[in-house]
Amino acid sequence: FLFERITKAVSCLSLYLVSGYYTQFSSPLKMIAHLKCNKLLACPKNWDRDACISDDGHLVIINSRDEQVSYALSCKEFLIGIIKTEESFWIGLTDEKIEDQWLWVDNRNLCKDKSYWTRKEPDNWKGYGGEYPSGEDCAHIHKNSIQDLKSWFDAVCNKALRRICETRSSRQT
Repeated sequence: FLFERITKAVSCLSLYLVSGYYTQFSSPLKMIAHLKCNKLLACPKNWDRDACISDDGHLVIINSRDEQVSYALSCKEFLIGIIKTEESFWIGLTDEKIEDQWLWVDNRNLCKDKSYWTRKEPDNWKGYGGEYPSGEDCAHIHKNSIQDLKSWFDAVCNKALRRICETRSSRQT
C-alpha cells in the first residue's frame, strides 16, 4: 500500500517535470494521500469543460477547505510578477444546464457547506444593458479576495481567464 502511494507521488512529480503540473499540498504526506496534481495556466481562455483534456485532466474540483486555501494561495503566488491583466482562474464549476444548480465538471452537485462564494455571489449578472442574456454561469477564483477564503465569483463563460487544471497522478489503477 505505501509503495503504491509513493509510486503515485513520484508520478505526480514526474508530471511536474514534464508538463508543469505540481501538487498543491505542501506536505509530502498530504500529497501522497490526495495524489492530485495541478497546473495553473497563464494563457487566458474561456471556460471550457474540456480545457485541460490535452493534459489528461479537467478544470479543478475543490472538495475541501484545505484545497480552497491551497488553490487561493497558489493563484496569488502564481501572479506575483506577472503583468496585471485579469487576476482570476477558472475552476470546474458551472450552472449552465440549470440556473442556480451548480455542478462540478464530473457532474457532482456543489455542496453548499463546501462553497467559497464571495459576498453577493453568485449573482448571475446579465450586464448593464442586458448584453449577457443568459447571465453568468461559470465560476472562477479571484486572487484579491482570498483573505477570508471567499474568493469565488460567477462570470460569463466566454470571458478569457486563466485556469487551474487538475489530474490525478498518472495512470492510477
